[in-house]
Amino acid sequence: MNIFFRNFFLKLLSFISSVILVLIFSVVLKTNFPFIIDKYKKELVFKKNIEIAIFGDSEIHGALDSNIIQKALKKQTNNLAIGGQTIFMNILKIRDILKFNPNALIIIDYGSNDVSYRGDMIRDEGDLFEEIGYKFAISNNFQFMNIDELFFFIKNFPLVTIQSIMKGVFSYNHILHTGIDLNLKSNISEQIINIDDLISKKDSIFNSKHIINENFPFLKLKSLFKNHPSSNFILVNPPEFQLNKKVYKDDSLKWQKNVNEFKKLKNVKIFNFKDFKMNLEDFEDFSHLTKKGMQKFSLELTKNLNLN
Repeated sequence: MNIFFRNFFLKLLSFISSVILVLIFSVVLKTNFPFIIDKYKKELVFKKNIEIAIFGDSEIHGALDSNIIQKALKKQTNNLAIGGQTIFMNILKIRDILKFNPNALIIIDYGSNDVSYRGDMIRDEGDLFEEIGYKFAISNNFQFMNIDELFFFIKNFPLVTIQSIMKGVFSYNHILHTGIDLNLKSNISEQIINIDDLISKKDSIFNSKHIINENFPFLKLKSLFKNHPSSNFILVNPPEFQLNKKVYKDDSLKWQKNVNEFKKLKNVKIFNFKDFKMNLEDFEDFSHLTKKGMQKFSLELTKNLNLN
């Protein structure tokens, strides 16, 4: 019996050691991957050559055409945003880009939906709300976390986090970027009709029990800016349909408060296009643009980048 347990223990130890070694190898490899693949622009780009990098969720993924910006400014531009990606997950990717090129201009989507649990922030809470989105984000980005961040998520969402990490060991989706989100048709009329249901749903999530402090993304952004004083950041609030203020009424006030803090930092600029004049057909819904709206906004942002 003792021999059986001894052999079992040795096999278990060997298995655990192998897993740890594979994990370490994967982290080292993934954190030193020098390029990304932009499927929209059909190009492989070395991170050190990216001059303008766009980060955020679907609002900016479908609002900025990197080709338009690059053609006008003659600077290598890539839209690395992903739908549903939270501020924190974007910060992880930004830190990685700046490791390769600290001089890259970083554009970050930061609107009213990014400051509370009415927005994408719920996807940082493991299996409490958005398990699928959480798994995808952790699998792609766990290697960019520091020890404290990794421990925090394992402690609070142990099973789903560990599963996601193990899946991410063999996944290299983090180098693939669609580069754009084309919303060809406007569905805003339907959302106008159902606005009360939308508000009720978001308020219900907001009022639920949460583990992560609501100031988490704000503090992480502030830390990012302070830890990279020589890098330049632009926080962009893409155009919003006028009724979006009704959905994010309280969050708009919090957004303004946070932005006022960011304005104090020398390496941060704020581009607020929340009320930028757009036509109804330019909006896919309250906070997403159609292809036509994207082209219009991309040109407008380019003008501002040129002036600044």
